[in-house]
Amino acid sequence: MNRRRLLVGVLLVVTGLGLRYAVWEATRPIRSAGDAAQGFQWGRRARQEGLVGLYERLERETRERPGLRYKGMDYMPGRLAVMAAWATWADWQYPGVDRRRDPYWFNLPPLLVNALAELAAAILAAALVREMGGSARQSLASAAMVWLHPAVLILGHGRPQWDTWLLPFFLGSALAALRGRWGASGFIVSVGTMFKAQVLFGAAALPLLALFDRRARSAARWLIAFVAGMAACLAPWLARGSLAPVKIAIVGGANKWPAFPPPHVRNLCTLTSEHFGWSSDTRLLGFVPAESFFALAAVAALVGSAFLAHRLRGIHRFMALVIPWLGFYLLMPRWNLRYIVWPVVFLSVPAVFTRRYLACWAVLASVSAMSLLGRLFAQPQSPFPRLGALADAASPLEVWLITACTFVLLSKLVSEARSPSSR
Repeated sequence: MNRRRLLVGVLLVVTGLGLRYAVWEATRPIRSAGDAAQGFQWGRRARQEGLVGLYERLERETRERPGLRYKGMDYMPGRLAVMAAWATWADWQYPGVDRRRDPYWFNLPPLLVNALAELAAAILAAALVREMGGSARQSLASAAMVWLHPAVLILGHGRPQWDTWLLPFFLGSALAALRGRWGASGFIVSVGTMFKAQVLFGAAALPLLALFDRRARSAARWLIAFVAGMAACLAPWLARGSLAPVKIAIVGGANKWPAFPPPHVRNLCTLTSEHFGWSSDTRLLGFVPAESFFALAAVAALVGSAFLAHRLRGIHRFMALVIPWLGFYLLMPRWNLRYIVWPVVFLSVPAVFTRRYLACWAVLASVSAMSLLGRLFAQPQSPFPRLGALADAASPLEVWLITACTFVLLSKLVSEARSPSSR
């Protein structure tokens, strides 16, 4: 039986790798590679100046010239290090080429990191299922749902992007926390922040969960490990008395989309803002900016989900930790539409336990895959512009489907929290 499972696992890995290459080739006419091209250019600069030198120069220039912004530069050091390694690879394999090219071999380093992150996420999803008492078949099914997820394939190998780097860090931190290893959980999040800082948004529910469980020491261990991990990762800059990477990432991220509502965001925040004509100058209740109102609602969803997880056990406890990611997608003013992939992947863990979770996973998986594919069809060079226009027209429907699934999941969790058996 063990040999059979091993064979199935190997076949899944090989199939997934083949599908990733097939997606890369199939999306060539409609590929959106602007972010990858910017990443490659920043990687070249980091290779020339060094990671420490580049961040310090950018921080010094932005301090001397207030308002100065660098297009596409909101990277923490881990991501920039991968881009620098990519530039080194390109100089070795393609001497004299100073801009990103489209051949698969040229883009191998970031695509390989994407695949490794997605494989790690699949393995961790299987481990979480086993931790929750699931069978070997259920853990294998969960891993396959992550590894072969259409949206993951499109986002990691058809766009391409580095959003999938977040997946193993959140799943790993959640697994460590649920096993009682709070220090390891906080450290994992600190490392993940170096690659995809948004992991900190959802992972903030973990120390809150410990506090609601009246385990202040566990929350303290999480926070101490997180701070220590951040200090270790930023040691080259801290030794110089600088926080240049953090400043550059915050400034770059905050100013990526200055307009409100921003492009590339379709959620309840943008839909209501467009319907009522709200802008960055709009004040709700007379004093709360519209953008801040939705951001505060997302924070409230985070705190509420942590409290709900405190009332639950088993797989429902983990499901409550997934809810904030859906809340961020629906409410955060500048939460990119690509980020729907994160809660859908995390939902692959509880989906193998109940039909309701599985049904919501199926709906969200379909919506996320069609949304990402539709955005590729909407590219200027796409030979299918009508499909892109259809995807844009259907975006409000996507938002309402995601909202409906979120309420279905919440109703299930509230029902479980009221059940005496869950306490």
